Amino acid sequence: MGDRTLVCLGGGPAGLFLARLLRRADQSWHVTVYERNICDATFGFGIGLADRLLDELAERDPDTHRRVLAAGVVGHGMSLRHRGTDLRWGPRGGLAVSRAELLRILREQALEAGVTLKYGTPADVRSVDATVIVGADGANSATRATLGEELGVTESLGRAKYIWLGAEIDLAGMTFSLVADEHGAWASHAYPYAPGLATFLVETDEDTWRRAGLDQADPPLNDEGSDLLSIRHLERVFRDDLGGRPLLGNRSRWANFRNVRCDRWSARNVVLVGDAAHTAHFSIGSGTTMAMEDSLSLVRHLITAADPPEAFARYEAERRPPVEHLQSRAAASQTWWETFGERMDGDPHQVAFQYLTRTGALSYDRLRGADPRLAREVAGWFAGSAAARSGADPLCAPITIAGTRLATRVVVTRPP
Repeated sequence: MGDRTLVCLGGGPAGLFLARLLRRADQSWHVTVYERNICDATFGFGIGLADRLLDELAERDPDTHRRVLAAGVVGHGMSLRHRGTDLRWGPRGGLAVSRAELLRILREQALEAGVTLKYGTPADVRSVDATVIVGADGANSATRATLGEELGVTESLGRAKYIWLGAEIDLAGMTFSLVADEHGAWASHAYPYAPGLATFLVETDEDTWRRAGLDQADPPLNDEGSDLLSIRHLERVFRDDLGGRPLLGNRSRWANFRNVRCDRWSARNVVLVGDAAHTAHFSIGSGTTMAMEDSLSLVRHLITAADPPEAFARYEAERRPPVEHLQSRAAASQTWWETFGERMDGDPHQVAFQYLTRTGALSYDRLRGADPRLAREVAGWFAGSAAARSGADPLCAPITIAGTRLATRVVVTRPP
């Protein structure tokens, strides 16, 4: 490619990983990563990495794979707590690891490969000069905003409110808890990422959030900048799940999930990776995995293509299909979680089955193969339900939705 300089805007997992991979593949590249936050000023708790990423990481960068694996917690089972019942299934697979620890590992690995890291140094596409500029600056990407028209950006905000927290609790695996109080319905997504530590994400609908008085424009904050009023309220809501332990904040504030899609992932000499290019709802746990997979793909094509435009085109052609597939599944999952309050009166077995099949990736037949015990429990619940007593096949059994009774569970829609 001739001149070989690359600037990465953003020192998250995607940016640091890409920088190391490129330097390891070809040391004629001069690679610099700019991160506006100071070193170690990371946010968040644990993040998940899928088995498919870990497999490719083992092949492409065995040393980093070894270090990440040693730092994380291998996925175990999953469970749903609802109406006094704790349903379990699994195993889940994958790995959960502290975001701060993952960034420390990737930072050290990048430095070992000869990458220049500039922390506490804001930079943007207008202030840097390089053969290739990579926008790895996350869901709120300034790079994407600057090139919005050229990239064909579409953004929207989800309906639910969510907040990332942590807790000093021991969990056997991913745990979902649905809780109702006088204000409405609350859900937690919790999973272990280190001994005695768990991510504890909470979401709710906006009406419940407002009724609980958590919609203050300027809430009281604790020393590290988290919404103290919300933390104290959620400690009461989830006291049984927490065993009386406090919730931990890390600049934790309520937000609405940002859905991001781009018609094009590159413009001129700038290319986007990870959440800067595309987001997928956190409930499918693929954000960091997709970002690091983007880095693997982009580096492969930067090394083999004749020039940056060809590399960008190959990268997007390779990555867009799996990303859009995951985005489609994530959209279905997001809708399910944004409406979970409508299921609070449901039997725990019914709610668990609805959760597992929410994206269309898992059917009842596949569940029977993956987890026969849970499938038997679900079948047992249905056998005792009013619908089963009608004697009809489950698909043809009557159902009542929002006060409307349908003769079967098959609905045919016709265009107007």
